[in-house]
Amino acid sequence: MASYKLGMAFKGSRPRISRKVAVDGGMTLGDLDWNIRSIFGWSDFHLHRFSIPMYGTAGPADEHGEYDCDEDEVTIDDIAGMSFSYVYDFGDWLELDIKFLKGDPGAVGFQVLEEKGAAPPEDFGGTRHFCYCVAAAKDPGHPDHDECLQRLIDFGVEPEEL
Repeated sequence: MASYKLGMAFKGSRPRISRKVAVDGGMTLGDLDWNIRSIFGWSDFHLHRFSIPMYGTAGPADEHGEYDCDEDEVTIDDIAGMSFSYVYDFGDWLELDIKFLKGDPGAVGFQVLEEKGAAPPEDFGGTRHFCYCVAAAKDPGHPDHDECLQRLIDFGVEPEEL
């Protein structure tokens, strides 16, 4: 079974928030969803979907037919080489652009290879609001410094993670 290296970056994040992961080719998109939520500390309280060229949208089969295909029937091998996106929480719209990277990491299962930047917590208000608060929290002279720093701490993001 093949294994792949994936690059995942939050769309619109400044500075860039990204992860590089290794996955085995037999992993389904449903499994990938679980792993993505796990590394970012998100629960399963919100809807999600994948958007993949030639497949359309993929999501859980129990979502009343709102997707073009069942995420548990599409594997990483099936979409190898395609760039695709993943959205979690249709309100906050936490969107990841996902690309296949060069190299076979020899992965079994799922492994995080590299992390850049703290990720937006669930229900924080989306990537743009999170990045705004990170910038304000880093700048003691910013008018929203105290409020943003406290909000980040309240959501479990420690200042040293920024």
